[in-house]
Amino acid sequence: MKGINTFKWKIFSEGTFKRYLGVLKQYCKYLKEKFQTSHLTMNEAVKYIQEYIDLREARGLSANTLNTDLSALCKIFGQKISDYRHPPRHGVHLKNDPTKYNTETGETTRDVGLTTGLRRRELGHLKVDDIKFIDCQTVHIFSIGKGGKHNRTVLKGIVAVAKLKEYTSRAEKMNNDFLLTKAEAHVPDGLHYCRAMCAQITYNAVLQEMENDPAKRAKYIQEIKDEFKRCERKLKENLDKVYRLRGYNREAALSIGKPIVYDRVAAMYVSLFILHHFRTNTTILHYLVK
Repeated sequence: MKGINTFKWKIFSEGTFKRYLGVLKQYCKYLKEKFQTSHLTMNEAVKYIQEYIDLREARGLSANTLNTDLSALCKIFGQKISDYRHPPRHGVHLKNDPTKYNTETGETTRDVGLTTGLRRRELGHLKVDDIKFIDCQTVHIFSIGKGGKHNRTVLKGIVAVAKLKEYTSRAEKMNNDFLLTKAEAHVPDGLHYCRAMCAQITYNAVLQEMENDPAKRAKYIQEIKDEFKRCERKLKENLDKVYRLRGYNREAALSIGKPIVYDRVAAMYVSLFILHHFRTNTTILHYLVK
């Protein structure tokens, strides 16, 4: 475990690092039970990765879990994922009832999540001072996101501004530095669903705006380029090219009546200013197609 080089392997998220350590511990436990010894070399241990993945698949673990396990082991042992048989990880997930965990206590939390698109942890740490009202239709939210990234969420619209002003006023009246109370921050509700809904609402609003006024496309493209520059990242995608779903994701989207072609400018805007991703595929597969 001491051999995990986070910089060499580009593991910058504390959550990912801990998850990989957990996978390694489970794999070591499996090998110890199999051979009744903990004294195996790296060259010996690497031989049983496929066997371990097959065993966990037979136990009914999800494709996402198996892919994460394999990714961790391949990082640790210097292997290629493509050399191992594993179930494909699909982006489009078909869920029967994404709101089944909704509670009465979580009503406010869900509303803030739907308005801001913030993750559960970000909502719990969101302070009133982190919210900056730019004008009557624009508000910026500054937060520390996944992997320690300094995120800036950009929300537009009179409704979003009015809601956040209402909640900040409520927090100030309660002398609470945080936007949510402790009880609201720890509700078991499906907040990821709210995040996905915020992404979809923003995507459709940007798309509609560009359709109503084609000149707005150039404005959004410039905002995207400026944000990449601010974050010191390189824009690698061709924004003039639409994003098309293929294979399983295409069929799954069609089965639930979702589009299979997405505007890359609108998707990238959502990626940067709502979800804080630098690729459109993650945004489209895991948030827009729900």
